[in-house]
Amino acid sequence: KGIDLLFEAISMDKFGNIKELNALLGKKSKENSNHRIKVRRFVSKEELVALFSTSDVFVLPCRFEPYGLVFIEAVRMGLPILTTENSGLGKEFIQSGWPGEIVEPDAKSILDGLDRIRTKQLQSIETRVKLQAELLGEFNWNNIANTIVKL
Repeated sequence: KGIDLLFEAISMDKFGNIKELNALLGKKSKENSNHRIKVRRFVSKEELVALFSTSDVFVLPCRFEPYGLVFIEAVRMGLPILTTENSGLGKEFIQSGWPGEIVEPDAKSILDGLDRIRTKQLQSIETRVKLQAELLGEFNWNNIANTIVKL
């Protein structure tokens, strides 16, 4: 998908702005030896919630992701999103007003986008909760199935 781009961005982070990365990787993904990266192959639902709740931002640099269920999980947990133009829902959420950045699929753009998110003033809690409800209401399985059926 593009996790290698995120690993490369961390290696370029000379100021240590990225303190730690929890990377959830598939079976065939290559690991990285950077000490700031904690690689996990599988986590339980409880562990996933704990990871999301202790995170500052959700990053998924996509070369191609037509949908991306994980973006719904990130919005549900209230996390800003950093992703690329090819990210399906991630791009849709940000264009709908959810906090985050859409960047080019390269390490420098990812690092710059993370810096912008870190320094950006986020919407008020009330505004984010309202937007969260709207987005999650729109992107539920019933609406998605109805849209597919209508195609």
